[in-house]
Amino acid sequence: MNITIKPTQKTSIPTVALTIGLLCLAPFSAAMAQSSVDDLGPVSASGTGIVVPALAWDISAEVSNQIKKIHFREGQFVKEGDLLVTFDTLFKKLDIRLAELNLIRAQGNLAKIEEDFERKQNLDSNAVSDVQLREIEVDLEIAKADAEEKEILLEKAKILLQVQEIFAPFDGQVSTPLYRDNANVNTLEDTEIATLVQLDPIHVRVSGSYNRLLERFSQGMSEAEVLGSITLTLELPDGSDYPHLGKMLTTSFGYDSETGLGTGIAEFPNPDLVLRPGIKVGISSYDKK
Repeated sequence: MNITIKPTQKTSIPTVALTIGLLCLAPFSAAMAQSSVDDLGPVSASGTGIVVPALAWDISAEVSNQIKKIHFREGQFVKEGDLLVTFDTLFKKLDIRLAELNLIRAQGNLAKIEEDFERKQNLDSNAVSDVQLREIEVDLEIAKADAEEKEILLEKAKILLQVQEIFAPFDGQVSTPLYRDNANVNTLEDTEIATLVQLDPIHVRVSGSYNRLLERFSQGMSEAEVLGSITLTLELPDGSDYPHLGKMLTTSFGYDSETGLGTGIAEFPNPDLVLRPGIKVGISSYDKK
């Protein structure tokens, strides 16, 4: 049974759908890799969707510091491991030296108390009381804790020095930097320097009907089986067919009580970076044979 879906009134973003039999039916452009499309069978539903990043990562400082250099430009494509931002390291290096000196003092104090404790333990019971021995035992535990604390602070200072360079965690495109070289970044303001988005693979936000999903559940299909039963194709804004097939990743978290529509995420390979966030695309689904 064909299902026609009206756009939801609660979103300003045209979306496509998850369980795709869920998409509103519309004519499908037939130019795409015809052999692969024919293998899929007839179109089960069609509609429109919005391209969104597969993954977004805020480029931000671990601690407040001054930016020494930003190594990217707005819209630049970067590779995993590329250096993005360098911060000033002078004060972080000084913090390490101060932590080292504090540790030396704490370790020296601990060694002194340990020697005193060992010496008093070996004295005759008439020379040192149980109260005195207990007091030095307490001093020894405090000195051990102090030395351990100074070790932790030194390790923390070393880690903070290491994070004064930020590297790309994945391939992607970088947004406009919100800071310039030599700017001071205050982490209390919780402002990212820029955002890195992953474009391959890329996602398409889609909208679909709960009735279509319920129909498949009533046939005994699980959520995973519903997602795995659908293959997707895209039509680009100029009317040409996108050369890669896609799949559904998620069905909707919730559905509109009036329209019965929800939104989910489809995924497509994007090796040539043709698809960019914000593009409106046509989308059609095929039930696997």
